[in-house]
Amino acid sequence: WRQYLRTLVQLATRAIHYRLARRCGWPTYPRAVTITITRRCNSRCQMCQIWRLGRQAEELSRQEIISFLSDPHFAALVELDLTGGEPFLRPDLPQLVAEVVRLADRQLPRLRTLALATNGLEPRLINGVVRELLASIDGRFDLALVCSLDGLGPVHDRSRGVAGAFQRQYDNITGLQQLR
Repeated sequence: WRQYLRTLVQLATRAIHYRLARRCGWPTYPRAVTITITRRCNSRCQMCQIWRLGRQAEELSRQEIISFLSDPHFAALVELDLTGGEPFLRPDLPQLVAEVVRLADRQLPRLRTLALATNGLEPRLINGVVRELLASIDGRFDLALVCSLDGLGPVHDRSRGVAGAFQRQYDNITGLQQLR
C-alpha cells in the first residue's frame, strides 16, 4: 500500500504542477522521450508493417539524435526510449548509446532509464550488443529492455509474420536474464 500511495501522491503532485505551470505560463519540460532510431525490421508484424518501408526509409544520424537531445529543454529528462523497427539492427547502436552516456554526464543529470524495445528475433546479436551497452552505461542509469510478445507459440509467430519468432524471443529473454 505504501508504494501505491506514494505513486498516487507523485502523480497528483505532477498533475497539480503541470496545471499550475500552464495557468501561469511557466514552461514545462518533458520527462520522457521516445525516438525512432531505425525503421529497419526483420519482423513482418501485422499491426505495424514498418518493414514495408525497406531501405528507402531514412534514419536520423547519431549526430542528429545527440543534437536533438542536447537541447536544454531536455535537461529534466528521466527516461529515453529508443525504438524502431528493430533498434538492434542499427549497426551503430553501441556508439549511439555511448554518446548518450557522455551527453547524460554533461546535460541530462536526471536521466535514470534508457529503454530499448526488441522483437527478439536475433538473440545472439541482441545479447552481444546488450553486453556492450551495459559496459558503456556502467551503472549510470538503468537499461530497460522491452521484449515484445503477442501470445504464446504459433499465435506470436502469426502476429510477427515469422516462423519460430516465439522460440527466438524466448531464447532472447533467457539470454538476457543471464546478463541481469
